[in-house]
Amino acid sequence: MKNCRMMLVLLLISTGLSASTPGKSLNDSGNSDKWLALDKLKHFSTSLFMTTTLFYGQNRVFDVQAEKSNMKAVGVTISLGLLKELGDSRHDINHFSWRDLIADILGAGTAILILNRIG
Repeated sequence: MKNCRMMLVLLLISTGLSASTPGKSLNDSGNSDKWLALDKLKHFSTSLFMTTTLFYGQNRVFDVQAEKSNMKAVGVTISLGLLKELGDSRHDINHFSWRDLIADILGAGTAILILNRIG
């Protein structure tokens, strides 16, 4: 039960980071969506962290097979990233960013590559 609570806390923290306001790009043009931006690093690292946390929570705590844990962790992470981008598209300040979504996918994919090497 203690492990469940810890996993829930980590998941809430990581989704809070994912839902934070996007950072400015490295140059000061506010409307441009640069590949080399702090926002892309946030998307990548949050997705990597979420996928890893979800995988370990399922695989190690709840004893779910690694393949199923991989698919579920990536599915939830990318779904949350997509929901964030759809939410951004409804605001005047933010916009839907394919580049943010790609950074989310790359972060989740990197986590799975690392986990499969460790596992």
